[in-house]
Amino acid sequence: MRPSLLVIIMDFLVSSLLLFVSGPGAREEGLPRRSAARGPASAATAPEFAPTAILDMEQQWSREYQQQLAETKISSQAETLSLMELRGRELTAARAQLETQVAQQGADLERKQQHLAQLTSTVGALRTERERQDAALAATRQQAATLAEEKHALATAREALASAKAETERKLQETEARKQDLLAQATQLRLNLAEQAAVIHRQTQTLASQQQTIREDLRHLTTTQTRIEGKADALQRGQAEMQNALAQFQLFAAGLPKEWKSTAQQIAGDQARLMSAVTNLTAMVHTQNPAQTAPEQQLVRDRIKELTDLNRDLTRQLTVLATNGFDGGAFGAELRAVRQQQVQLQAGIGGLASRLGEMETRQIGPFGKFRDARLGVRAALTAAKVGGLDAPGPAPSSFKSTTYAPLIYSGDRFWLVLHAGDLGVTWRDLADDLDRLVFEALIPGVTTPQPLHGPARPLGSEARLVLLDLRQEAAIMGALGGAPRVKATALLGRAGLEKRGARDLYIFKRTGEGLGFAVELAPDLTKPGYLTLRSTYNRFINFLTTQFVSAAAQRPEAGDYVVTAEGAVVGVMVDDQRAYVLGDADFAAGARAISLGTPRDFARDALELRKALK
Repeated sequence: MRPSLLVIIMDFLVSSLLLFVSGPGAREEGLPRRSAARGPASAATAPEFAPTAILDMEQQWSREYQQQLAETKISSQAETLSLMELRGRELTAARAQLETQVAQQGADLERKQQHLAQLTSTVGALRTERERQDAALAATRQQAATLAEEKHALATAREALASAKAETERKLQETEARKQDLLAQATQLRLNLAEQAAVIHRQTQTLASQQQTIREDLRHLTTTQTRIEGKADALQRGQAEMQNALAQFQLFAAGLPKEWKSTAQQIAGDQARLMSAVTNLTAMVHTQNPAQTAPEQQLVRDRIKELTDLNRDLTRQLTVLATNGFDGGAFGAELRAVRQQQVQLQAGIGGLASRLGEMETRQIGPFGKFRDARLGVRAALTAAKVGGLDAPGPAPSSFKSTTYAPLIYSGDRFWLVLHAGDLGVTWRDLADDLDRLVFEALIPGVTTPQPLHGPARPLGSEARLVLLDLRQEAAIMGALGGAPRVKATALLGRAGLEKRGARDLYIFKRTGEGLGFAVELAPDLTKPGYLTLRSTYNRFINFLTTQFVSAAAQRPEAGDYVVTAEGAVVGVMVDDQRAYVLGDADFAAGARAISLGTPRDFARDALELRKALK
């Protein structure tokens, strides 16, 4: 048992005994009074149990207890201090150990960082080496592919060489066989020559007699040509009378009222140009090749006679107008009669020149194929406008056009392609107040014109040209089924033109005469997809392009068709110098459409397209 606990127990026992002996409430200072009162009884108490002794004992016990308590506390504090010192030494040792570990770990970390840097450098070097090896592998694969291709090409060349060798051996055998055949034929020819010599002798005698006949035919042709030139001279002589009549009419026109003066002067100017055309045409007749058939010469004589009569009538009408003077009531009708006579003379000049051109070219190029592929498209528009030369005063203004377009088959459909101007899109009097319109198809062998319902669709890459899709024209397709004369023409296309080249090309008129002439066209380097005109090959063109003749003259115009010598369509002239080359891609329904149904719808769509063309 611990001493401190024993001291506490003993202290408790002593205190209890003292309380039991003295009773409660006894005090140290009251001890003498109790002792004095009791007297003898107190003298009988043992000295070791006397209050003083007990008090001393208690004090001694208290001192011992306090000393023991202090010693216990000191001992406890000493134990605690030794424990704390021991714990401090342990902590110091642990701290030293931790510092040693931290230093060791820092050194390990530094070594690991150095090792990591070395690994990073090694990885970069390995990556560079890997990239180099990959590039070398790709180059090796490329070389292997090239070698494989070369090996394949070599094998192909070896096979081709073997095939060529076999073909050469076969040709040598054929040549040897052909040589034997030629030897046999030569022998036969020698026999035939002897027979032909006898035949030639007989034919020579026949040719001598035929030459005499030819000389007589030439003399007859010369006589006929002389007759043609005589009629031409008669036409030329009539020009003197016309010149006098024209001079008289010009003086008369100068004195007319203002509202009639410009019309009369315009008629006089047109007549002067007609006179020049007649004079030049007469000179051309003299230089015409006399080697013509009798029907051709008769036709020329008849045409010249018609021109002579027309010229004579026109001279008489001009003379009557200048002689009778101005009559306000009938003067307009007389001017219209003169104008009509001029139109007839103009058409006669153009017709004769065109006929001479046809005789000279002998229907050049693919005329037959192009003619058999054509359909007529007739357009007629009427608007209430003020008239001009043909109808002085208020009168309806009209537009009329007949275009003969080739039937083209492309994309499982039949198409017609025309210039927008031939539908009246560029007509100067076209306005919203259009009164009437007619669009019809003229089919060879079919007497009744077939209406066109449309719509017409401009080409996406060349809006001046429009397409008519005949698949939507049931009546026309039905009529074509019963018209064996009409045969669709082929389309050369741009790829075909590049392969074939722009040689041996012809321009065929879109008008009813169907005239054609050879031209030299070349690709337009400034605008791909077009051909540009360089020159023409007909001696009548210079005359027809410089004289006042019909619109069907032999000269390139917008809407004319470019055709190959084989009869395939190349393109369409967009003006008098350039042609647009058609391709299969052009024959597709475009977004824009020109209605052919009502005057209002046509005028709206046509005016919108005309704005886009500017």
